[in-house]
Amino acid sequence: MIFTHPVSLFYYAPAWVGKTALKAKFKHSWVQIPEDANYLFIHIPKTGGSSLGMRLYGDYINHVSAKVHYLLDASRFEKMYSFSVLRHPAERFISAINHCIGNSRRAGAEDLAFGKQLLEEGSDALSIAEVLCVSSNNLIRICGSSLVFVPQSHWVCDRDNVMVNKLFALKEGRSYLSKNASNGIVENVSRDESTWKSLSSSTLGVIREVYRRDWVLYDEALAKNSITDVTQIINVDELLIA
Repeated sequence: MIFTHPVSLFYYAPAWVGKTALKAKFKHSWVQIPEDANYLFIHIPKTGGSSLGMRLYGDYINHVSAKVHYLLDASRFEKMYSFSVLRHPAERFISAINHCIGNSRRAGAEDLAFGKQLLEEGSDALSIAEVLCVSSNNLIRICGSSLVFVPQSHWVCDRDNVMVNKLFALKEGRSYLSKNASNGIVENVSRDESTWKSLSSSTLGVIREVYRRDWVLYDEALAKNSITDVTQIINVDELLIA
């Protein structure tokens, strides 16, 4: 059983998706990337990408996979330095629940509507996670329709092949960018989101099973390109940012 979200289907069964359909659904994918940019940031939901997109491009970057970018303009994709940020799968899972139940300023109407369903399962992210993860099938059945729960591997891989040039792994207790409501200044803020460590072993086992590819990618990236602050990426030489 796999995630059934329409975006996931572009990953799992891309052969039947025509370029016309892709352009209609992802018409703003390349439009968001400046023509003179040498780099392509693949924004995975719930990995600190909103703040990084603002720093890189001056605007919010939608969630569009590397595969879709490639299918829409293979020539441009291959000329650019592509990269993305990964997050610990269990930590990201808890963050996705918090996002939907109203603990995120970026949650849309669809996410919040789904969050109301989740709140029928528990009072907070941890208790909800325990109920969702009674089995892998149950987790996918309930969360498969939500974009923020789509595996991270979907966004950066073509099946098992990584399509981007580099993957960064965001360590726990991450830093992110936040705009101060009183003065409008964007500043670094630290947040400890390691509550996933309180999950039962059986729940963690289900998360590991459902997101097993994510776990492998994260561990590999953590060993090579670990970061504690998404803004560290700004200084990567390959990005050629003035």
